[in-house]
Amino acid sequence: MTTTPIILSSNAEGEAGNGNSGVAGSGSISPDGTRAGFTSSASNLVAGAVTLLSDAAGAGNPSVTPDGSKLIFVSAANNLAVLA
Repeated sequence: MTTTPIILSSNAEGEAGNGNSGVAGSGSISPDGTRAGFTSSASNLVAGAVTLLSDAAGAGNPSVTPDGSKLIFVSAANNLAVLA
């Protein structure tokens, strides 16, 4: 099996995001490799390919659930909505 690495924190042209994205060990990938969670300060990531869950300062430590259906993260925000 051959795998090709992809850059998740890229813009529509495939260029790296315009801000820092994650630090070593701060991301999470689902077991099947189809979903990932990471922190980023980039403002030019690809819409649709990347879903913003929180823009609150201090949000981080993303973790994808084993079945890949949910992303869990910590946040200091007090205005987040719980999605079912």
